Amino acid sequence: MAPKPAGKQPLPDDHRLVRMMPAKLSGHPEIEKQAVRLIVEDETIGGSGGAYRAKLLYGDRHPENCVALCRKRSRAFEVFEVLNACSHPNIAKPIGVWENEAKKLGYIVFQNFDGALSSVPTQVIFEVENLLEPKPAMHGFSEKGFNILWDLMSAVNYVNDHYQQEPSQTENYLPLKSLRMEACTVFFQLKEEGDYLVLLTDFEIDTGESSQNIKGHKRRGAKAKARTSGEQPDVHQIRTRNWNNMGEYISQLCAGCSANFEVTHLIDSLKNEAAKYDDLLWEAGLWDLTTKIYFLHEIFWCYDKAPGLKADLNERLPLGLQSCIIKLNVREKANNELSGVTPPIMNEWSLYKSLHFLRVFLFAHQADILEKYSGPKGDIQDRKSAERFVLEHKSDYMVRIIEEIRDLKWIKTSPYLRSRHNYMIERHHPQEM
Repeated sequence: MAPKPAGKQPLPDDHRLVRMMPAKLSGHPEIEKQAVRLIVEDETIGGSGGAYRAKLLYGDRHPENCVALCRKRSRAFEVFEVLNACSHPNIAKPIGVWENEAKKLGYIVFQNFDGALSSVPTQVIFEVENLLEPKPAMHGFSEKGFNILWDLMSAVNYVNDHYQQEPSQTENYLPLKSLRMEACTVFFQLKEEGDYLVLLTDFEIDTGESSQNIKGHKRRGAKAKARTSGEQPDVHQIRTRNWNNMGEYISQLCAGCSANFEVTHLIDSLKNEAAKYDDLLWEAGLWDLTTKIYFLHEIFWCYDKAPGLKADLNERLPLGLQSCIIKLNVREKANNELSGVTPPIMNEWSLYKSLHFLRVFLFAHQADILEKYSGPKGDIQDRKSAERFVLEHKSDYMVRIIEEIRDLKWIKTSPYLRSRHNYMIERHHPQEM
């Protein structure tokens, strides 16, 4: 899919090429020592939401490119204060606020961004095929897409962890303002290795300002209702709104594609009124293939250490992978390999047999199985294509496994955390469970 172009539209007369002096700064000695003016250009970033290319004009050197987020003056100062209180690599640090007193406008100024995240081609963020079709098939996040997703998760979790926990807490916390994640507020910087560093730049100052309510449905007259009722959302509601806003933003990035089950399940979970970080960490759509492999290895370690645990898996329903087993001609292990009798096709009658098939095929990837596969050899070249083969036959296979293992309480910590931080995988001993 082609990238969404940056907007080229005339600025309103009330701020075209306005030259202003900084009203508030976040500790930039070069700017504080001299008069630095701001020029706002015509080019918008991320659509028509008030983010503009701009320049800082120093008296003794060339202009410096920057980005200016235009808001009402009072709101601009409030957002500036919240952003300045954050200390996270995925929340942009503002340079300062330049104001137009006559028009009551404020410009939150940031160092230059490479672009809006919404302008990144869909096929860069997601694994997409048949781009020329009206609704191309999406098979999950790409390697770069997972890094983008993890940046968003990290930023939201940071903000949620820094709200005031107790009434007695008087410092080192953020005010109850939810993150605003839209095309005109989420940007990126390109890293040297070609990855994208995600940068969030805005908060919803007015609690009735969000276009989404806690459940993710459109708000109707919520702003006026909030003013008349006097009700203020609590910490739980604001945390939930942050996850809801992230779910809505990811669904916008997916627009135009037919997302696979794991991505849609992740988005639905983010938009859910009960969305919580601890549960989201168990979303298959958040896991790359390496994380899934870690998880399956840990399951195997559990019952390899305590064979009696296999009974728990045998009591549970299979995943529904029999069609994969048949196509791959996967057979039971013969009791006597010299008997000359061909063993029967594996019968997936329990969850244990499902996991055994995945262990033998997807992660061991035995060559003799592929030799018996009658389909195109290019379909299964490596673990990534092998997993796609399984997903095409049973799109919710990993979601089901996660639900079952969490219900058994075998593994307490999501492998997402260990893989992201390079922790050594914990081998769970049955006596510790």
